[in-house]
Parts: sequence; structure tokens; C-alpha cells
Amino acid sequence: MEYSFRNSANGKPQMLVLGDYGFTLHNETTEEAIPYANIVAVRISRSIGKSFRVHLYPDDRRPVVIPSQSFSENGKTVDQSREYSMLVRVLHHHLKDKSKASFSCGGNSDKIWQWVGISAIISFVLSIIAEYLGVGLINPYVQALILAVLSAIIVIVFNARNLPKTYEPTEIPLQFLP
Repeated sequence: MEYSFRNSANGKPQMLVLGDYGFTLHNETTEEAIPYANIVAVRISRSIGKSFRVHLYPDDRRPVVIPSQSFSENGKTVDQSREYSMLVRVLHHHLKDKSKASFSCGGNSDKIWQWVGISAIISFVLSIIAEYLGVGLINPYVQALILAVLSAIIVIVFNARNLPKTYEPTEIPLQFLP
């Protein structure tokens, strides 16, 4: 099976060719073969609107992101929902037997934890500044800890719908397919 896409209006066209034991990613200048056995994680996500993506994480290179919408040469969005849906199903069929990948859907947990870390650092800095200005309520470190915990809870609550969930490759969640 072949699937052609362009990740951005300025990006290079790419073609993904699924084989029996791996897939090949073709660019204008390069060709890269990735065996299914090297895929350690698969995440499908839904972006704004009707845009879907599958993220493949090989163990020896950067992730491969495959969108359901592509861009034409003049920069217009091209909907490839039918082809994308078929690609995801065939890819999962190959991966279920030939890979030990973990399958998840939804948001990226790394980004959520990054936001938690950033909010904790901001809480600490605000607490130290408040103490320096003389408006601190309690010990600045205790105050920073309380603010950090509260901000972490807020970040997690706002991202509760987008937390990653695992699934089996034979039961792809339909809300993540066009």
C-alpha cells in the first residue's frame, strides 16, 4: 500500500510504502526503510477540525508523523481521509504481529508533563519574587510547593480529555479515524 502526503505547505512531498516486514519512507532525495520490529510506540491523535495523525516511534530515529490531510503544491489543504483510514488499519494489522509496540491514542503525555514542569518553575519564581517584595504569605518554599501542586492539578484537569489512553491494535478507537 502506498500513501503520499506533505506535512506542511512548504514541506517536501513524502510517500510511505507498506511492505510485509516494514515500510519505506520516500522523500525527494532520500529513501529510508524501517522494519515493523523497530517500532516501539504508535500514537494516533486528532488535531483541530477533521485532521488526524498517526505518530510512529522507531527505536533508532526520529518519529514519523503521518497526517490525514496533506497540502498541494500551491499550499491548499487536501483531504485524504479514506486513504488515511485504510493506511492506519493496514499498518495496525502489520504491527500487531510483527512489533512489540505500545499503542495509545489522544494527546502526548510528554507535553502535558512539560507544562506541569513549566508551571512548577513559574510557581517557584513567583513565590521567590513575592517574598522579595514582601508580599509572601508563608515560607516561600512552602508557598512555591503549594502553588506548584495547584498549577499541576489545573494543567491535568484542563488536559483530562486529551490524556493518552492505550488500546489494542485490533480495536482502533473510531473517534481517531476520519
